[in-house]
Amino acid sequence: MGSQIEECFLIGRDDGLYEISFQRGRTETIQWIQKISEARPDCITVLREMGSTTICYAAFGNKILSFKQKGFEGRWEKTGESASGGGEASCILALSDKHCLIAANGRSGLITAIHLNQDGSIGSIQDQKPLPGRHGPDRRRQLWSYAGGLAADFDGTGFFVCNQGNDMITMAEIEKNGKIIFGSSISLRPASCPSEIMTAEGKHVVLALSNGIESITCFKYGEKSLIPFQIVQPLPQYYTGLNVSCHHMLCGEHYAVWLCDGLDCAAVFQVNDGLRNGKWIPFSVGAEGGLKIAGKRAMCRDERDRDAFWIGGEKEIWRIEAGTGDAVRWSSPEFEGIVCLFHMGKGS
Repeated sequence: MGSQIEECFLIGRDDGLYEISFQRGRTETIQWIQKISEARPDCITVLREMGSTTICYAAFGNKILSFKQKGFEGRWEKTGESASGGGEASCILALSDKHCLIAANGRSGLITAIHLNQDGSIGSIQDQKPLPGRHGPDRRRQLWSYAGGLAADFDGTGFFVCNQGNDMITMAEIEKNGKIIFGSSISLRPASCPSEIMTAEGKHVVLALSNGIESITCFKYGEKSLIPFQIVQPLPQYYTGLNVSCHHMLCGEHYAVWLCDGLDCAAVFQVNDGLRNGKWIPFSVGAEGGLKIAGKRAMCRDERDRDAFWIGGEKEIWRIEAGTGDAVRWSSPEFEGIVCLFHMGKGS
């Protein structure tokens, strides 16, 4: 029965980083399994390539820590710590094939490569480079070079980074010695303010979300270059007064989901040679208005169903099944203050 499925998460709140679980459909069964850190994490990422060991990397301001859990029920232990290399890390990405963790340092626009040891623990800074390009024309959003999002490329040897401050998507690789090599960059329309970037598995399609023009740009990737071929603007014309700077995107194996803070539905697209067959999934949110999203780090993919997604809100967590169009909500006061979320997929 679906109600017996146990969901397990790493959840960052204002008061620390936790591992929690609950039975689907029964939030009264919430178990706060472990408190991993006392500090509020800004973002987290997880690796599961060390046998039965799970590695978590978490950014706390200008520091990045690594934690290790042996087995599915073991205790979390801190294994290392490094400076982020440029102020507050807004996004982190682990490239296991390169034994490297990439940190995008928010307002400084600095990209840092940090060595990962053989056991997955975080090591020392190997290289650091500022993103190329000049600031864009939007005086509210583009006062500085802001690295907003990271995504691994399709062979795991490099990454894409979107720069909200200069309307550019830049490709980069990591050399054997840990040095960052920036490749070509592609410029978007002025004041696009790209804030998130994701890759569609197995399709060599890259998706970039732009706050400035409320759109998703699709790129074809090949021979170390990006070619834009489609722009989708999901926001319905009849919705007005929304905070469209707070819209977000998630990409699964066959579907992509677009959400906007305050909207009572989500746009779902099939991902093939672009975004196709768009449809709307409504949210049953009651009288208080549309979905209240806790932020782009409080969204993640389901680790069992790669086309289902989890969204952290105000005292609630949503699960969206893109294929079926189902959107289910679980509410609890204990979900208040969510800042980041990662679905562990351990339960049965």
